Amino acid sequence: MTINKINQVNETQAGSIQPKAPAENTPVSRDSVSISADGQKKAELAKYIEVVRNAPDIRADKVEEARKNLASYMQDSTVNKNVLDTIVEKLFRSLYK
Repeated sequence: MTINKINQVNETQAGSIQPKAPAENTPVSRDSVSISADGQKKAELAKYIEVVRNAPDIRADKVEEARKNLASYMQDSTVNKNVLDTIVEKLFRSLYK
């Protein structure tokens, strides 16, 4: 198509433009995505962080274990003062780490 002047088209060449068809033997390219090793590590770390955030603050298994240990030290509904001191000390250490 040739434009001679503004708003004028040479009619002899206007119909000669045809879209080009793809060749039959041309391989079809596909889009692909690859994630770097660093990106995979960050995604895995994010997954672990999410698991920790969703974990309960109180671990029932540890509470039950402490309850059983305390029961084994009890005699006639009284607890040895040394046992109580040890329990309190361990609790404070675990809370203030």
